[in-house]
Amino acid sequence: MNARESSAACGGHCSVAHEIPGRIRLRSRRLYDPELDVAYLQAVVEALPGVTQARINPRAFSMTVEYDGNPHTRTRVLGVLRDIPAEAYLAGARHAAQASLSGVVTQGVSAVLTPFLPEHIKAPLSWLLGLGTINDGLLTLLTEGVKVEVLDASAVGFSLLRRDYSTANAIVAMLGLGEYLEQWTEQKSNDLLKNLLRPSVEHVWVERDAREVQVPFGSLGVGDIVICGAGELVPVDGTVADGEAALNQSSITGESLPVHVRPGDDVLSGAVVEDGRLKIIARTHRGRRDQHGPYRPFSGKFAAQQILFADTDR
Repeated sequence: MNARESSAACGGHCSVAHEIPGRIRLRSRRLYDPELDVAYLQAVVEALPGVTQARINPRAFSMTVEYDGNPHTRTRVLGVLRDIPAEAYLAGARHAAQASLSGVVTQGVSAVLTPFLPEHIKAPLSWLLGLGTINDGLLTLLTEGVKVEVLDASAVGFSLLRRDYSTANAIVAMLGLGEYLEQWTEQKSNDLLKNLLRPSVEHVWVERDAREVQVPFGSLGVGDIVICGAGELVPVDGTVADGEAALNQSSITGESLPVHVRPGDDVLSGAVVEDGRLKIIARTHRGRRDQHGPYRPFSGKFAAQQILFADTDR
């Protein structure tokens, strides 16, 4: 598929910046939309069958995707950029600057060396390091009112005005380190939860023509009746059509006690059947984890299932 065909596949909303077998970097101005939830979109792409990893850099308008090299997987990725799910947009959101390890090291070294630098180097260096914090504080003050960012900017600004450059650089270094550790911890938690919430089964049992058959997970369609026995993982969101069971949903909700489900009850993928046997009608409804709380970024898996099911139905 050439560059023109790739652009057409994503509705003209993106272009291929670089590509090698199994890896593609796309550019699209849609990735810098202030209301776009980047973590959600990344989870949607990573949950596509065949995709190994996805990284989005909003400020560079780019997304890098590592996949299995299958042209069909490539087309799915382009299709996500063409039709970004509505759930990926958050009203009033704005992109925060990503702290880099090199930036944190630079700030730390500068703070340590400041007392030993001559005045004609110390002053411009300190103002240069503190400019980002001051700009963030002014922007926050104008758009959101008095918040923590405003207080941080005030502390740095007053220290610079008093020519207390050591204090100003120390504050900037500590703020940068704190932000980097927060982002690193959040990313690790996101990766762990995405792995926990992603179905780990490759084949599932379904009921077709009054017979139980084993099929690949990727061939599931909306309305298929999935059969789960004791000790098995529930692979899809759905509604119980027949049977009763005790479900362990600790990896999803944190509840330590099993939940008893019966016909008509909703079930979420990732739960484990501790006792009993269920027949579940697969559906594309993404459940409560799309709405609030820490599970929202990982509900991209369910959006990907919707894409998968729709493609299978065709």
